[in-house]
Amino acid sequence: MTSTDVYTRLFPAYDGGHFDLPPEVITARAAYDRLDALPGPAPADYWEVRQDLITATMEAALSGADHLPDCTGVDEARRAAQAHTDTYDVRRETLDALKARVLSSVNPAEVLTKYLAPAHDETVRELRNAWQLVDAHYTKGGSPYAMPKATATAAQSVDGLIVRYEAIRFARGDLAIRCHYQPEVDVDGEFAMISNPEQLWTKPQHNNIRSARPPWAGMGTTERLRYLLGQGGTLWLPTPQEQDGRFRFVYAEQMAQAAEQRERERVFATNNAGA
Repeated sequence: MTSTDVYTRLFPAYDGGHFDLPPEVITARAAYDRLDALPGPAPADYWEVRQDLITATMEAALSGADHLPDCTGVDEARRAAQAHTDTYDVRRETLDALKARVLSSVNPAEVLTKYLAPAHDETVRELRNAWQLVDAHYTKGGSPYAMPKATATAAQSVDGLIVRYEAIRFARGDLAIRCHYQPEVDVDGEFAMISNPEQLWTKPQHNNIRSARPPWAGMGTTERLRYLLGQGGTLWLPTPQEQDGRFRFVYAEQMAQAAEQRERERVFATNNAGA
């Protein structure tokens, strides 16, 4: 097991150069991986030495010897075996402690706001600029085989930017799972990717709202980002508080109505208790 198994998305994305991490996280992770990579102690041969002594003792008895073989070797092997066990136990317990240090070193709010979100915003900005250059070229009737150097470079950068975007989003998911860093009210993630979905799509108002899906739900990453940016979507990487804040703002009226309904039901249940 390596530190990558502790944060299965965050650390691989960091290793891929998609964003940086706090120094204390890097230090704790390096210590864990360094100890994990060290070769363990060689197993002691206590039982082999003991069996050899038994065999020698039996041969001495059979040959009529007047003394038993020296047992010093067995005692030394026993101490070596205990030292091996102790070393193994200490190594395992230290790895457990370092794993806990790696887990606790990740402050999800700090990692998200200072490292992931800036990398996300930079990636989205570069994607938007690249697509604008490419679209402008084709709008003017340009050929894909005769692009200006800047436009060709932008077009070639898109695949790498998509990889980076996905790595950042996956790392955000790692924080949600490992650190329980999740919104309380926007449980369906309606505002997880863009801050203004209500401006791009009107959610059907019926009793089965949660089954409704926006038009970009089934798209691949590239197509989805193209669509959202083209429609005026504001891509972001919010904290749970920011995500819930947008949910409460957009659905303030519906939430107030739901609270009033719950209060009416509570009053009704209280008044009719024992009736």
